[in-house]
Amino acid sequence: SLRSVYRYFDDRESLVRSAMEHHFLRVEPLFQISVGLDGSLDERITGLVVQRLRLYDAASPVFRAAIARAGSIP
Repeated sequence: SLRSVYRYFDDRESLVRSAMEHHFLRVEPLFQISVGLDGSLDERITGLVVQRLRLYDAASPVFRAAIARAGSIP
């Protein structure tokens, strides 16, 4: 219930901030570039693109929410 949520968070902003921090910890490993130097240039480019797409797919919902809320959060 809403009341039990505010038992753990002071206000909506602290709840949103906590959720975003939790999400960032989950996607943080995807920021690391793990494409090796072995393989052809095409293979390395494909590997990097696939890795970036995984990052954007995992992080985009929170990034969109953050952008939407940016004007109202100090």
